[in-house]
Amino acid sequence: MNKKRKIYIISIIVICILFVGMYFFCNGKKPKKDLMVGGDDDHWFHSTGSVTEIDISNKYLTVEVEQPDDIIDQQSVKLDCKKFTTHMDQFIIGQKVTFYYFKSGINGSNVLIEDIY
Repeated sequence: MNKKRKIYIISIIVICILFVGMYFFCNGKKPKKDLMVGGDDDHWFHSTGSVTEIDISNKYLTVEVEQPDDIIDQQSVKLDCKKFTTHMDQFIIGQKVTFYYFKSGINGSNVLIEDIY
């Protein structure tokens, strides 16, 4: 092969690699719907209540909510504490707690919490 032909083939390969790279770079940068600002999952909601039941083995707390609102409209909710990092044995019946959750974490009377104090 002569020198011009080698340069031509290398140039074609480089251009193809650039186009493929640009395609993956541009398509990989699209925002995800669940991370869009302004949705239900862009901030935590919180509620306060008193612990009425503790299930240490399954990491659940049942809480009597002090003031039901538009988001949690039930008086008693079951908190799923699987994301909670502190030990469950720190809670006692009657203890007042404030729990934080995303709106999408509510499933009937069950609430997947993000944090609790």
